[in-house]
Amino acid sequence: MSELHLIQEKQYKEIRIEHDLQKQEKDKERKELQAKIDKLLEENKIERKKIEDAAWENIDIIKDKNKEELALIIDAGIKSKGLLIDVQGKFKNLKGDKEHLRSEIQEK
Repeated sequence: MSELHLIQEKQYKEIRIEHDLQKQEKDKERKELQAKIDKLLEENKIERKKIEDAAWENIDIIKDKNKEELALIIDAGIKSKGLLIDVQGKFKNLKGDKEHLRSEIQEK
């Protein structure tokens, strides 16, 4: 019986050693895969940041362009309003002159 016990104990140790080796390999593989995952996550984070920064730059460029276009439109509107006010003033003066002439003609 003791011989059987020694054989079983030897087999148990061999199985235990094999199991420990497999566990070490799996742990090593897990660490390698986790390192790859962490690297990919960091690369993804950097790439997302680059894309986001580029998008914000484009937004700022478009915003500045729109501001410039809006400023031009506003300037044109102000000039048009100035011209309209001048025309209205001239019209009012001419209308006043016309009424004045009409009243002079009626008096004669």
